[in-house]
Amino acid sequence: MSDDAGRRPRQPGRSASAAIAEYERFFVDALREAIDRIPRPLTALNVACGSGDATLELYPHLPPGTRLIAVDDPRDAINRFHKTLKSAGRAPIYIRKENLERLPFGDSAFDLVWTSLATYRFPSKRLMLRQMLRVLRSPGQLVVATPTRETVVEMTRIFAPWLADDSEPRAMINDTTLASADEWQSEMSRTGAQDVRLTTTVHPIRIHTPLENHPVFMHHLLPMWLSDAHPEREAILRKLNRALDARFELPLHVAVVSGHK
Repeated sequence: MSDDAGRRPRQPGRSASAAIAEYERFFVDALREAIDRIPRPLTALNVACGSGDATLELYPHLPPGTRLIAVDDPRDAINRFHKTLKSAGRAPIYIRKENLERLPFGDSAFDLVWTSLATYRFPSKRLMLRQMLRVLRSPGQLVVATPTRETVVEMTRIFAPWLADDSEPRAMINDTTLASADEWQSEMSRTGAQDVRLTTTVHPIRIHTPLENHPVFMHHLLPMWLSDAHPEREAILRKLNRALDARFELPLHVAVVSGHK
């Protein structure tokens, strides 16, 4: 394989969008199963909504008349969400760019708060959970659907034999901000949530090389393992592209933790 395997990923096309949608739908289904069945309209908050595809997928499963506020920090993702929402014409969804470390809402403002997918971006799990519980009114529900640390362990197990420095993959596990399923459950209990429930599952993701052309790997899985700022990121991708089979499966470990105020 040529040395240009570390090039920038091409822009997602139709098949790439379909692959990302399938990945996000898995989290939507997990959230839908965990959210309480309440017949009345809710006031809901989606934290770290990203570009909003998963948000729009989940919204029809909420009670009719639900008012939803979706917040995130990256401007490019918020802009994409605005464009998608405009074409979808879903008036009860309001998108806001906000600092996720300090949610700008009053206490007890929402009946339902959830986050999913991008929880690896949270600098402090406990701080975020406290913020989300603060804006939740009793007996509202908080739901977190998140990839867990075990996913990074699996990635390191698969990739480590092909990387020259055996100490580097171990450091990648230590550096990840992902928590384990048990840690999420423990943190939610410690922050004051009641009736905390945990379910875990493993979802196989089919990966193909070159890795840069696999949208789910590049946009969702790789950031859990290597940050954009990692000095050896491009070199590691080149090594893996040369060594790995054309297609392989990566086990995605997911935890869904829910609690009430």
